[in-house]
Amino acid sequence: MLSKLNPVLTITILLFLPCSVLCNICSLSFCQCEDSDVSCQGEGMEVLDMSSSSLPSSINILKLSNLGSVTIKTNTFSGQENLKEINLVTIEKVVLKKFSYSTSKVSTNMTHFKIENIRHFSLETGHSLDNLPWSSLVVFKKVGMEVGLKY
Repeated sequence: MLSKLNPVLTITILLFLPCSVLCNICSLSFCQCEDSDVSCQGEGMEVLDMSSSSLPSSINILKLSNLGSVTIKTNTFSGQENLKEINLVTIEKVVLKKFSYSTSKVSTNMTHFKIENIRHFSLETGHSLDNLPWSSLVVFKKVGMEVGLKY
């Protein structure tokens, strides 16, 4: 079907498909994966649906900034024993699904968990942040929250 479309339209459609449909996060043009650090810097329109299959097997730092939308699905960080830092900065909309970090308790700790300059921050349920590891620095700054959690 895509082969019959105008090439510009095809590229536009592909740009707006979520990462989970297309690829691993490291293959996205606006993301860089070096050693065990993942950094995605967009132009304010990119849509990123994250799951455990979209991440490398072991990361230390995850930095997402200047994106249109980020959805973190259930169990996204399961098995990420070395993850020490998560930064979500300047994103239009962030959605955390139920048990977004992990469905089971983790024994590791993080050093930084930062959510800053998020226009619409939504927790799908009251359990969206369950099993998030203890962190020595937690920052929620300029975050627009949506209300109405489901338990």
